[in-house]
Amino acid sequence: MSFKDIDFENDAIAWVCHFGSEMRNRYIIEGFFKTANLIYDNIKKNQPYIYEDDLVYPFLHTIRHTYELQLKFIMYNMYVFYKNYKDGIIDFDEIRYNEIKLKHSIGDLYDFIKDNYYKLDERCENDRTNIELIYDLISDFIPEADLDPYRYAEDRQGNENMADITQVSFDKAVNSLQIFKEKTEAILFSIDKLDKEYRLGTYFKNISRHKIYVIAKELPNFETWKDSSFDGVKNNLKQKYNLSSNELCKIINI
Repeated sequence: MSFKDIDFENDAIAWVCHFGSEMRNRYIIEGFFKTANLIYDNIKKNQPYIYEDDLVYPFLHTIRHTYELQLKFIMYNMYVFYKNYKDGIIDFDEIRYNEIKLKHSIGDLYDFIKDNYYKLDERCENDRTNIELIYDLISDFIPEADLDPYRYAEDRQGNENMADITQVSFDKAVNSLQIFKEKTEAILFSIDKLDKEYRLGTYFKNISRHKIYVIAKELPNFETWKDSSFDGVKNNLKQKYNLSSNELCKIINI
């Protein structure tokens, strides 16, 4: 009896999504996220609790795996943005990306995001609070690397997993998961918003559309550009924003 053999009249059937890898990853992440919530909702609905002890390991493993997949998805989107618009311009650690993208340590995944995200665009600084909060939310699962403490009773050395824990709060675990999902989706939205802007082509080299707007706001009235004082304005802008004469000329001409 194989789950691949379908009885269309009597079986509960799921369609396996075969979209592009990015869309498929989104569906898989949502699946683990919803599974953790279904376990929690089932426990809360069936009070007094009966099966909660049996569900601790799968519940925590599902949450941990949601964290891992979502962090990898952020990494992937960062990498795509870098290759499309910043390759050779910023110091993005591509070697490290390729080393850890298939590994399972959420601590390493988080550190990569923290070390490389702000390089993509100056506006990524706006997400610093969210990124710092993410660490607090996932910290209970660090360090764990490839030890699988939420899948097996013992680790590879025969030591009891979670030996120092006697009880866990389902409520606090699922609440952290909800906040994590909200904050990481905000980061993914920021990357997508930047991608849409850069795709318009209104940037060059390391100068984003936002920086062009900021510099344009500092230009004096057009009528004064013929005055000798405008040379001083241009020199100040080049020094302030580390621009070449050619780059500033392009901004002025946009």
